Amino acid sequence: MILAGCNKHYKIRPPNFDSFNNHLIIQKMKNKETISVFQFNNRVLHMNLDDISHEESLAAPQGGGNSLNWVIGHMLVSRDDIFESIGMPRLCSAELTENYKRGSRNISPDNATNVKELIRMFDESQKPLVDKISELD
Repeated sequence: MILAGCNKHYKIRPPNFDSFNNHLIIQKMKNKETISVFQFNNRVLHMNLDDISHEESLAAPQGGGNSLNWVIGHMLVSRDDIFESIGMPRLCSAELTENYKRGSRNISPDNATNVKELIRMFDESQKPLVDKISELD
């Protein structure tokens, strides 16, 4: 069960879940497996989004849901939770966190961070995250 960075957002929790924190969950997984998951996420992000324009990233899917811009921003904000739980400084500004946190409204052109900037931030967070997880025992 991969819950790192998201435990406070789950509506259904395993027994005694509140006694855990993100750091302990990451430690329970082998470092190599955890790193593999983050590397896979990064590859999938690029496979699907490298050619998307900022305008395309703002389009919400028909029938409801959040735009790709919001999803990528939310991934960054969630990654910040992981950073904090393993003793690393947060990456996102308070404004970016407010715009993309769970429960926030879908992003609008007025307050959206450019999708290329979000992807750049995600990429820049990858190596420090992998390096820190490699150090955990």
